[in-house]
Amino acid sequence: MSGTHRQGPPEDCASCRKLFTVLSEHHQASPDLRLTVAEIGTRCGSSRVTAQRHLSYLVKHKRVKADGRTPVRGATVAQGGEVPDDATPLQWAVNVIAPDPTCGKGLRVLAGQGWSGRIGPGEIAAAAGISVRTWERHRPHLVTARLVQFTPTTVLARDGRHRVRLADGYRLMSGVVVAAPAGDSYAADAAGDQAKALVDSIRWYCAPPAEMTRAYRLVASRLLAQWPAEELVRRAVFPEPDGYVGNPYGLLSTRLPGPAESYVIPAEAAVRGETSARPRCRSCDVLFAGGRVSPDGLCRECREELTLPLAPVARVDAPRCRECSHQVGPAQWLCDGCGADQRVPA
Repeated sequence: MSGTHRQGPPEDCASCRKLFTVLSEHHQASPDLRLTVAEIGTRCGSSRVTAQRHLSYLVKHKRVKADGRTPVRGATVAQGGEVPDDATPLQWAVNVIAPDPTCGKGLRVLAGQGWSGRIGPGEIAAAAGISVRTWERHRPHLVTARLVQFTPTTVLARDGRHRVRLADGYRLMSGVVVAAPAGDSYAADAAGDQAKALVDSIRWYCAPPAEMTRAYRLVASRLLAQWPAEELVRRAVFPEPDGYVGNPYGLLSTRLPGPAESYVIPAEAAVRGETSARPRCRSCDVLFAGGRVSPDGLCRECREELTLPLAPVARVDAPRCRECSHQVGPAQWLCDGCGADQRVPA
């Protein structure tokens, strides 16, 4: 037998899984009693040399601490990289195959903070034991692998004109892409209705009728591409725009995912078994046929029978021109095209 361990994740090795289980059970029962390598091999049904080889491999892959006896907190060695349904972010991260070891270090640092949050590159590099330059070089690898989604965060400066960049926000992603189903007219109609309700719920979006129609079509196309409504709302409303929005449609289109961008299931949702697709009707529990899944989660029969009332959403409408209904400034009767510059009387 070769004196080196074959390459691959520990999850694919039955001996590594058995050895890790032995260490975990012993650590819980007698944390102060140190097992010898020979005793570990006996419990695993292998020789001392074999046990040492697999033990070293678990230490190398950060499943066991450097002392060779203590399992890393939150680590698992489940077959196929599976994690329990109630797994913590760190448990998920240590079982994910990262693009390279350095990416794995950064991923575990992020997971140690939570499923999502905000942390600067200096903090990540220091916690991972690497330089900031090294982290910036490996960060795109995690994005390309669809394991992390980074969001730039800025705030309005005190002068009210410039913006100051803060630590980027992040969100752990599963890497699982949801494919858009084959299109059909029924799904398009359902997406159109849901898109109208979604756009109307965005407080800062106030635009002329033509622009509202464009927004409905934009959101409907994303819904048909299997983007969940809650994810679209999250992107649209966070962060809240500062002050007056001069081009609502332009801002909305830049915040929503592009036409070529596919929806990736967040890591937290993947661990819990949640996906964007709804294979069963949420009313009668009947299975949808093929890819014909409606965005509202109802089959044709239930949708015709049920009318789901939309909760009223409080919104503050921006002032509009009394002639053409275009959006105007906070103290105007008419837009520039209709001869504005008449102020609202006190």
